[in-house]
Amino acid sequence: MRQIKKSGQVIRFWRNGSTIALGIFCLAALILAISSLSISLTAMAQEAAPPAIIDSNDQVIMTNPLPLIIENQIMVPISTLAGALQMKVVWDSEQQTATVSKGKDILRLRIDSSQARINGQELPLGTAVSIIDDRVYVPLVSVATALGAKLQWDEDNRTVKLLPGTVNSCNSQDKTSPRREEGTLSANLTVKAGYFGTPYNTMKVFTLNELEAMPQVQQAYTFIDSMPSVILDSAQGVKLSDILHSAGIDINSIDTLYFYTTDVEKGWYQSLPKSFLLDTRRYYYPNLPIYWDYDENKALPGAEEGAVEVEPIIAIRDYWKRFATSPDFSQMDESNGLRLLFGQVDTSTITSMRSAKWIHEISVMLVGQPPGEVRLNQHVVHALIGSTVVLEAMVGPTDASNKSVNWSSSNPEIASVDNSGQVSIVSPGTATITATTVEGKLTANCVVHATANLVESQRAVVAGSTQAREEQEESDPVAMSMGKQRLANKSDLVKSEQLGKIFELSADIIPLKPRNEYGNANLPIGITSLILFCLGAGRKYKEYKKEVSERNLQ
Repeated sequence: MRQIKKSGQVIRFWRNGSTIALGIFCLAALILAISSLSISLTAMAQEAAPPAIIDSNDQVIMTNPLPLIIENQIMVPISTLAGALQMKVVWDSEQQTATVSKGKDILRLRIDSSQARINGQELPLGTAVSIIDDRVYVPLVSVATALGAKLQWDEDNRTVKLLPGTVNSCNSQDKTSPRREEGTLSANLTVKAGYFGTPYNTMKVFTLNELEAMPQVQQAYTFIDSMPSVILDSAQGVKLSDILHSAGIDINSIDTLYFYTTDVEKGWYQSLPKSFLLDTRRYYYPNLPIYWDYDENKALPGAEEGAVEVEPIIAIRDYWKRFATSPDFSQMDESNGLRLLFGQVDTSTITSMRSAKWIHEISVMLVGQPPGEVRLNQHVVHALIGSTVVLEAMVGPTDASNKSVNWSSSNPEIASVDNSGQVSIVSPGTATITATTVEGKLTANCVVHATANLVESQRAVVAGSTQAREEQEESDPVAMSMGKQRLANKSDLVKSEQLGKIFELSADIIPLKPRNEYGNANLPIGITSLILFCLGAGRKYKEYKKEVSERNLQ
């Protein structure tokens, strides 16, 4: 290696050379790992039917469409594979390329090419990427291994277990594994809720003891696994709807539920829309294990008889067994708790891959958007003791999904309020009624003045206002100066009572124009003017008559 005097340049030159060597070494190791896995697959892939792809819970994750066998390689849709590995896929129709990414790790695939690039390094696939029935198919072993997945083969059951991991590239910046080999029972169950694009708020954290104290369901569930075969699960737990209700979540406001498990360190394990999990009627088929043809892998007539409708539960303990014909609640344990169970819609659909075990968090995405404001129809109320006042809370915007509010009183002994906003006046005094949105904790207030006499209540309000102004003037020199000037010119408050009503005039109000300073002197003047007018008119009339008479004599 050429010597360079500047130490910084020497270090930089050495690092660049080491990085290239290390990259070549890692790529070679990756190719060897893919080759060894491909050899293990040969016997399985040469058979007519492809194996079932399952996850850590032995649940089938690729059913529609099924994997294919091409050139002795198991080919799977890239979108399904990336979804199972919690990665993102972007398809470029012009370039005919598919890009799979997670964080800083990027895998680029090109149609009809058996070469790919993983974080800038060439990666041989063995079999070309293909489009079949408008789907991009890739070789399972090469791509899954390059994306860090672990593959475990079971030749007896013809299954391939797919476990997410970290990208097998020396350029990868993420060195932590997002998935553990096994999960454990969580000590708590956290329920969160939020809206798309907004942070999720913790609604409630349940301990195992709190879950045990809730109403329990002991129920058998049937489901079909990837073999396919019938699984009979004897379980005890809490209804999912009860858990959500206890956490203050309105079932009708739910869009999607995300289940986080202890065996997955990053991201959710299972997501299910409300329409699938809570709106669909589901059943336990007690005759399905008996009326199942294991040669034809299908249910026989009579399997649907005696169906029992069941609700989704979070099982604290359970006991599941393949080929069992009757429930056995005596052997239940907590090794798979907390587990989601929800029943079947028919006797043929494979649903085991939609379940989840070792759940520690349920995040609920709500429909619509959160409340942005809350207002009351009244802000100040004067009411008599024994009367009632109805307050109305208006929550915006108009498309807010949850407009529910909680009502409270600062002093229920003076004015109490029920869940509908009806205020009952109990005793004299002042109380503040508050409406608080269930979501967002936004508040709006109304001050209630309760009295046996509305006049006295209004006087008290005026006195309180005056006292507040005086306190302000004492603390504010400018306000005090203005107050003294006002008092010097006129009285601060003018009050007069007439017919039992109180009229209050602030000294700041512009006064009416004063009457004429002569009072009623205009009346005699008017009468005198009228008399003079009449006398003048009479004289003129006499003169007119005299003139007419003289004309007649001539």
